[in-house]
Amino acid sequence: MNQPHCAACGAAIPPAVSSCPGCGAQAPPPAESPKPASSDRPSPQGGRVRVRSRRIPEEPIAAEKQWHYVAGGKTEGPVPESRLRELLPTLPVDAMVWNPDLGAWKTPREAGLAPPTIVNEVLRQPSHEPTQPRPAEKQWHYMAGGKTEGPVPESQLRELLPTLPVDAMVWNPDLGAWKTPGEAGLALPAIVNEVPRRPPPLAEEKQWHYAVAGKTEGPVPESRLRELLPTLPAEAVVWNPDLDAWKTPREAGLTERPDLGPAISAGGERAQR
Repeated sequence: MNQPHCAACGAAIPPAVSSCPGCGAQAPPPAESPKPASSDRPSPQGGRVRVRSRRIPEEPIAAEKQWHYVAGGKTEGPVPESRLRELLPTLPVDAMVWNPDLGAWKTPREAGLAPPTIVNEVLRQPSHEPTQPRPAEKQWHYMAGGKTEGPVPESQLRELLPTLPVDAMVWNPDLGAWKTPGEAGLALPAIVNEVPRRPPPLAEEKQWHYAVAGKTEGPVPESRLRELLPTLPAEAVVWNPDLDAWKTPREAGLTERPDLGPAISAGGERAQR
């Protein structure tokens, strides 16, 4: 082992001495030479020869990805990905997840944590802060022509309602079963399985609503409706607050045209001629 020297005055410092004998400065700690790892192997002469081997540095174990999740309006985390995967079957259908690699809150399926399911596709408004997620707009599924669509935000569904057929049904997790838009509080007035509620009048002239191909229009003044009647198809129906159900223009006393078909009753079925 080499004898250390004082960094201040350059004097040699004897072993086991804590300060320089020349200037009194603190002596540096003795340096230890690294001992290479070795292993034994048989020699050609029958003995064992010590062979030095290089130490291979161990690779650091990668940290497991951490996640935050929202369930029932409450943000939890961070938790390791393995723990989150264990929790997924117990989370509600509208649960959302986030980690710093994502740009916004996502469903477990969108984040690659769960296989696609009907209930796990609820969309949320994105939030940039994992501890303060923005309240999500209610999500809806709807059925039209035997095909189920969704989820879509309630605002978008309300825009779609006038274009949906009269037998369209809607559902969200708060409902116990599929319902008509009217039963779910989304449509007013509607010709879907209920008598429409009284709309507010726009003028002293009697106001009317009319439905064509499942789309409801109105209210319009009676004079304007009479102008429109020649352009309406035969299956058109009309309604005003004085009627107890949707009727054909002929049944409502607006025209004598016999080709404008039967009324749609409050139960949504066409009356027999």
